[in-house]
Amino acid sequence: MKLLREYIRALLTENILAQGMCFPFAYQKADEWFEAHFTKGGRGRAPKRHPDLNNKDKFKVVHGTITNKWDKPPKPVVHGWVEMGDLIFDAQTSILRPDGIDREFYYDMYQPKPYKEFTAEEAILNCYKYGGEGPWDDELYAIVKQRDAWMNERFRRPRRILREQIDPRIQKQLDVVLGLTPPPGSDQPVDDLAVEVSHFGTTIFRYVQVTGAGTRVKLEGPQRHRGLGHYPWGYVEITRADRYDEHYGPCLNGWVVVGSDARDGFGPLLYDVAMEWASQNGGGLTSDRFEVSGDAEDVWKKYLRNRSDVEPQQLDTLSYPDRQLTPDDPKDDCYQEKAMQVDWDRWHETPFAKLFRKSGTPVISALGKKFIQSKS
Repeated sequence: MKLLREYIRALLTENILAQGMCFPFAYQKADEWFEAHFTKGGRGRAPKRHPDLNNKDKFKVVHGTITNKWDKPPKPVVHGWVEMGDLIFDAQTSILRPDGIDREFYYDMYQPKPYKEFTAEEAILNCYKYGGEGPWDDELYAIVKQRDAWMNERFRRPRRILREQIDPRIQKQLDVVLGLTPPPGSDQPVDDLAVEVSHFGTTIFRYVQVTGAGTRVKLEGPQRHRGLGHYPWGYVEITRADRYDEHYGPCLNGWVVVGSDARDGFGPLLYDVAMEWASQNGGGLTSDRFEVSGDAEDVWKKYLRNRSDVEPQQLDTLSYPDRQLTPDDPKDDCYQEKAMQVDWDRWHETPFAKLFRKSGTPVISALGKKFIQSKS
């Protein structure tokens, strides 16, 4: 929960909170609930409503305000979200928490003030009635008008703000994925490229091509035989250190890279995405404990020396107890074979003896819908 609190605070304090996406997101959830709980009528058959269709204890769309309690003074922002029992769903937290957030936790962090509650059916009818996904309340609409001045001032250049938080070298790779610039070897941008994260034993971040039919083609190696030789390709595979091998140690609750490969120049973006994800779902990211390729070594060295947006944390050694830095603190113990190979005397100064983390998720946020979470 502490990591999630840091993530939500980063969304609010770094101005990444999306403007205008909350109401369409809530309406989409209402539409999905309606489709699952309403059967259309037919010849000789009346429409059928499931008992839970309009049960607000099971599902409701809520329009109201949330407050950034870190602002001085705090300012309420008009917002829309969905409550399904003890879980909350909204556009801002859906990237990293697609399965919802605990209601008590959400109310503590966002301090929401509900104004109107709607069943899924009422939400759909209001959308048709008012010609939009919300807000449909006159008082909320008035608040929207009143807050436009300061909201527009804070968010008038959201893309520029995001870009300033992203390392320029990462931004160049990101622009290719977003279809803003063509990949090397082509004079045309591609609009069907994305980054996918999947979980099956380990967690893998990879480039994918999203076809017109919605299927995803994994781009984990050169695709010349498919006419996609100019496409970026690559993957980064990570796992929790303490779950992968008991000899690895707790490593400050970190994730370890256990495999990677990429087209020249497109690996660092995947590493940044993996680090942001690992920082929100654990202590951060560290290198393979045994072997690191030359290209990957360069990535870790830059994280340590040239990335002010990345925070390195010292890991202790589990491999050689007599050389431990903090013998009374087992939480930072981590297998250090690679670090010891590089520099026996100053192993702790190498990037392979560090756990790296990021406080926010600017790259994942910039990817938006091009960051795809797969179930397997």
